[in-house]
Amino acid sequence: LATVMERGQHLLPALRAYASELPASRQRRDLDTVLQILERGDATEAARTLASLPGYWIPLLAAATASRDPARILREFLQESERAGKLQRQWWWTLTYPAIVGALALVVLAVLSVFVIPIFREIFVEFNMHLPSFTVAVLSIADWIATGRFLIVVVGVIASAWLLRQATRLLPSGVRHWFGDHV
Repeated sequence: LATVMERGQHLLPALRAYASELPASRQRRDLDTVLQILERGDATEAARTLASLPGYWIPLLAAATASRDPARILREFLQESERAGKLQRQWWWTLTYPAIVGALALVVLAVLSVFVIPIFREIFVEFNMHLPSFTVAVLSIADWIATGRFLIVVVGVIASAWLLRQATRLLPSGVRHWFGDHV
């Protein structure tokens, strides 16, 4: 990291210009954090933030150890940062597709529960039919969804997840990293 800190000093003006071109977002704030550490030349702080900001430190490490030429270091840093950004976007797209399919499945289930299944329930009741336990379970779940009790549970789960996320942000970074490594 000492080599990166030394060679990175020559890149600070160019990296600051690059950071100023980024939209105001988490990405820009993270790069500004890295640049502040680089500006101070604090290798200890750089090592500490390496785990939380790998998208900037790893490309900078790779570029700074490969060359002494500031232009080449900057070019390689930008290329590696772009690759890291593409990988992160691919990861999000990988998660987005199943989430969209799951949401569509829930919409279809809700529509069936509200409009179709009650018609069948009425038919079953009219004919006083003895139903298999699986059918009774489906009818109960559909009733649970149609009456809105399902939404109460969904809102409760989302609120609990949000509260848990907020609580983990209050934990010291060492504890968060330990949980991230072991859970």
